[in-house]
Amino acid sequence: MVPNCVGKLRRLMSAMLLCPAVCCFPAADVRTDTDFDYESLTDLYEEWEESELLDQAEEHLEQLEWRLAHPLDLNRATDADLATLPFLNPSQVEKLAYYLYRNRPLSDVSQLLLVGDWDETVYRRVKPFVCVLAPDPKEATPGRSSWKKGRLSGKIRTGGCLQKKAGYVADDSLRAISKAYLGGPLAAAVQGEYTFPDGTALGLQAERDAGERGVDYVSAHLYRSTPGYTLVVGDFHVLMGQGLLAAQNSFGGKQLSLSRSLPRERFLSPHRSFSESGFCRGAGIEASPRQLPLKIGAFVSCQRESSRREDSVFRSLKTDGLFRTVSERECRRSLWHQAAGLRASFTLGNRGDWSGIRLGVNALYNRYGASCEPEWKPYNSYSFRGRQSFGLSADWTTVWRRAFLSGEMAVDARGHPAALANLFLQPHSLVDVCLSGRWVPAAYQAPASSSQVGGGLRGGAGNEWYVQVESRLIPHWQMMAYADFREYPWLRYGVNAPSEATEFRLRLLWTPALESLPGLSVTLDGRQKTRWSNGESETGIRPIEASLCRQGRLTLSYENEAWRFRLLLDGNRCRPLSETLVQGESWTGGWSVAREIRWKPESPLPELTAQAVTFNAENYANRISLYSPDVAGGMPFSTLYGRGRRLTLLVKTSLSPHLKLTVRVGHTQYDDRETIGSGLETIQGRKITQAAVLLSIK
Repeated sequence: MVPNCVGKLRRLMSAMLLCPAVCCFPAADVRTDTDFDYESLTDLYEEWEESELLDQAEEHLEQLEWRLAHPLDLNRATDADLATLPFLNPSQVEKLAYYLYRNRPLSDVSQLLLVGDWDETVYRRVKPFVCVLAPDPKEATPGRSSWKKGRLSGKIRTGGCLQKKAGYVADDSLRAISKAYLGGPLAAAVQGEYTFPDGTALGLQAERDAGERGVDYVSAHLYRSTPGYTLVVGDFHVLMGQGLLAAQNSFGGKQLSLSRSLPRERFLSPHRSFSESGFCRGAGIEASPRQLPLKIGAFVSCQRESSRREDSVFRSLKTDGLFRTVSERECRRSLWHQAAGLRASFTLGNRGDWSGIRLGVNALYNRYGASCEPEWKPYNSYSFRGRQSFGLSADWTTVWRRAFLSGEMAVDARGHPAALANLFLQPHSLVDVCLSGRWVPAAYQAPASSSQVGGGLRGGAGNEWYVQVESRLIPHWQMMAYADFREYPWLRYGVNAPSEATEFRLRLLWTPALESLPGLSVTLDGRQKTRWSNGESETGIRPIEASLCRQGRLTLSYENEAWRFRLLLDGNRCRPLSETLVQGESWTGGWSVAREIRWKPESPLPELTAQAVTFNAENYANRISLYSPDVAGGMPFSTLYGRGRRLTLLVKTSLSPHLKLTVRVGHTQYDDRETIGSGLETIQGRKITQAAVLLSIK
């Protein structure tokens, strides 16, 4: 299954890296040139890749890009808006809301440095996603011509790999038997959204992936959000509770603290991504009666899913959005899927140090046009089966002084329960403690619990315990450590037996604040993973065996107004844990050295970013996930294994006051292989080159 994961990674990167473009008409609160440090999401990316959830990675990154291009105006933001900001924990959101309540209107974003318990690190992380706008006396009032003063934004992308892949053969006989792609090697996509002065948004997007014939994907939405209600028609996302029924991201262990780096959506939000799965198609509304601490929401969805169907049953859902061959197109939109959900939330009490408790009740119903009957395999023993599912859950959130508690309890149609709970503490203003637990029995059935409604059929059965501590007590030092313990009732691939995993991590960040080098920082990161995996055998049997992996990373960074220098040293060692092994034997290793330089001169000179990477990983277990510079809307991560070198060049230049061009070229050369990829994605040779172009208007 490793090649499938790698293939998905490469297809996703080729679709997202190649030629995204963002076009925005002039607007004071829209920008596309703000830097964003994607390295903060590297760990989440590794978790997505290991769990084969890269489609979720695409969705999350596009949401971050949208928030980056549409920063939140702090002078107009509501408390619900503040909760969607990335990189903030619950306590920091509370402090920000209180500060804005006492000090609005703000005149500059730098005033956030005065927020209680905030430091420069918190300010630097959230700064790209916020702005401060002065009240406009000429703001449009409702009327016939108010639509002319709205804002239009969009994306246009096209591109492809410069080397020829095996699937691009102009032979109809090969295409008829799915031995060649139906379309050409270029991908194309267009996206546009018009936002009216009153906040109503109308969006449209269409896409075709490389190898597909014609326009493969079309999506549209109408979204309106006011203090009293939220309405969406078309394609949208649903967030119910905290992940046990339907959510963008379920629990995730080490993702828990990092999940705050992702935008937290409301119950209803528009689908603005090019991801072709994991969303609803229909209508939804959420309303809040006046003078009542109550919100009531509902949605209905009816759409065609892509699946491998056989008469009255289907084996699995196809969620990668790729329909390049005849066999893949036979799966396209072959299965009806209806869904409906209700959510009610209300707040009780608000006394002294206690901010009260917010309670939520959720109900979700799914029905498919055929019965789900996957062929039995050990890894899908506990997957959803049948034609329909129903679930109920109750979730809660409360804040008392420096403690934030949240959780959810759910039950499926057969009465099988599941639960999770999270506790965030601040025993000191510079110390954060996070405790989490999850209990999801194997019998619990919730086909959409690991993503949005319609996002998949495999539930997240298993137990997990997680603890994290972050400290900033020592000046110029930041320490983060966590321990993660997980157990599952099955092994994802192989035989049907329980498995478990543990992970420990320690990260130290030092910012010396030297007068000669004010932008210098040093990060030391180490982790150790122990988990059950599948071994190799000459008889073809893949027995279960435990493996140990140790990873380390050293990052040296210096940045000023014009220059940024960064050096990343990565290394890992892995070996199976067996009583018959001699100490020091069977270790495999991987390492990489990445050098990055950015030059940001004054206009009209172009901004240049160059990254050179040398890597050597013995096998896929020693792979290294690395951030690389990319255009807005691309996938800024890649997985390196094997032996070779990679060079990336990113150029940004302003063609006019409102027109900006960004070009990215990435070239990788391997020393240990004669072909790259597998199947129809095979490239003859050792080199692969990808390009991206971004044209932005604002």
